Amino acid sequence: MPLTAPPDPPALRCELTQQINGGTISITGLVYASVAGAGTYQLRVVKSGPAGTSTLNQGGAFTAKPPEASTVGRLAFSVEAGAGYTAHLRVVSGGSSAECEGGHERL
Repeated sequence: MPLTAPPDPPALRCELTQQINGGTISITGLVYASVAGAGTYQLRVVKSGPAGTSTLNQGGAFTAKPPEASTVGRLAFSVEAGAGYTAHLRVVSGGSSAECEGGHERL
């Protein structure tokens, strides 16, 4: 049986991290790139709950410096009991793009 090389890692990938502290949630976007370069990001959080719906948008430029992760966007927002949220991050750099999502149905 012939041996095959493992697939190359993606040129670009993203990750969303969250921290919950009492009634506040902090979302941070991270980008991992296989080569150094510049790019853009869009971070969107939609929160819905008993008090209504709100949307937070953030975007801008970033510089990737492998092998370290680049922080792209940081949003903090308050939540009330029974609220939920979804977060979506899209990054583009050097002809590659990546998307990731996260969130909670209800807190």
